[in-house]
Amino acid sequence: MTYQPQGWVLLLLSKSNGRFLYRIFAQWSEGDYWRLSSGSDDLQQLIDADTHWKLPQSSGSLYVLPKNAEGNIAGYSKSVLKQIIQAGKEQGMSIEKVLIHRH
Repeated sequence: MTYQPQGWVLLLLSKSNGRFLYRIFAQWSEGDYWRLSSGSDDLQQLIDADTHWKLPQSSGSLYVLPKNAEGNIAGYSKSVLKQIIQAGKEQGMSIEKVLIHRH
């Protein structure tokens, strides 16, 4: 399945055992609908497709991410993202927002 969100954030989840995973928090419809991807442990799979990034996930799905929508999370989805980050911290995980253009 292919997903192309209207806004998205790349998250780096790090566990205390040293394992890590990159997951995409994606939103549609001005924040009313959101989805958290299954994740990828390798950003080398990231494809630069001109105006979009393409990042395959461990589930087999593909996220097509508009470059100009990175970090654009609003409305209900923004509060859900904050809850996800807080819940991860409470479970001993480090969850950071990562900007793709830095990689």
